[in-house]
Amino acid sequence: MKKGTGFVDIANIYVKAGDGGDGCQSFYRDRYTRYPKPDGGHGGDGGNAIIKSTKDLVTLLDFKYKRHFKAEDGRNGSGKNKRGVSGRNCVIYVPVGCLIRDSKTNLLIRDITKTDEEVLIARGGRGGRGNSVTKIAERGNTGEEREILLELKLLADIGIIGYPNVGKSSLINCISNAKSKVASYPFTTKSPALGVVRFYDEGEFTHSPESHACKGVDEWYLAQGFAFRNPVKKEATAVPRSARDGERSRTIKPWSFTVADIPGLIENSHSGKGLGHEFLRHIERTSLLVHMIDMSIFSGRDPVSDFYSLNKELALYDKSLIEKPQILVANKMDLNGSEENLKRFKKKVKKNIFPISCETKEGLNNLLKAIFVNLERKKYD
Repeated sequence: MKKGTGFVDIANIYVKAGDGGDGCQSFYRDRYTRYPKPDGGHGGDGGNAIIKSTKDLVTLLDFKYKRHFKAEDGRNGSGKNKRGVSGRNCVIYVPVGCLIRDSKTNLLIRDITKTDEEVLIARGGRGGRGNSVTKIAERGNTGEEREILLELKLLADIGIIGYPNVGKSSLINCISNAKSKVASYPFTTKSPALGVVRFYDEGEFTHSPESHACKGVDEWYLAQGFAFRNPVKKEATAVPRSARDGERSRTIKPWSFTVADIPGLIENSHSGKGLGHEFLRHIERTSLLVHMIDMSIFSGRDPVSDFYSLNKELALYDKSLIEKPQILVANKMDLNGSEENLKRFKKKVKKNIFPISCETKEGLNNLLKAIFVNLERKKYD
């Protein structure tokens, strides 16, 4: 976690399973029994420590304040062959997309990618046997104890990358229901933001916040330090032209994908400089990268050198990132000098690039259609 942000994506926790209860040393006596009979019951088993994924969490913020977790110990056995009650399990809830590692060995225990997925982290101790089966009652076994590293990697279809102030937050605000902070100074975005893009099967993409975003702000998600709001759950009902001609109307089902806005990368981000190194892990799971480039002359940057240097940073951090398909986006095309920079970029880079303007919304539909086509293609690769 970067200091000063409310987004937590790494946490160390200490987990202790419950100890087993002791067996009972007891003998049954009555007036009819010449020799006492052993009737000590077994001790109960200690509770297990379990990690379970839930869709109700989006960061590891809860583990900033609580890091020690312990399952309940088993109860001791008692006379008349009464077995002790087993301890209750300790269930630790984490968001989907969490990696569970052993802190000492850095060994990956499980990569959680589904909701309600359970992982046994520490097994509870077995309860000791009573003297009903052994000459001397046994003590219960000690439960396992582990130190666990939790690492969150966002599960988003699209990752938006680029240098500071290229318009990443503006783009995610335009095409999704996210509300990222937008300002004219670098590093406005200090933590990843998730948004949901929705459009309909007739080919009409919606990028206006009023058309699909939820009204009001989900305070709980904001309390998690995460710029994310729930997508609309209702299906949109529309009457196409054919229905107005007498045919029966139909329900248009929305299609959606998730997009992540990553804080601005700078040179040497792979080595920890700037904010990018903290959050580069969140684009490792994405299917597609949207590489945004500032084509205006006001930033004082060279679009061509920015393109090559940012790809170099991705390769230095993880070679698999540079192998992901990229959609190049030329932003701020409404400003002076952008057309000349775009022509020079196409001449030197010779890659397909989508010119857009987040200010005027020009080119957004073509960009979203290209994203849709690439995502569909990835499903069948």
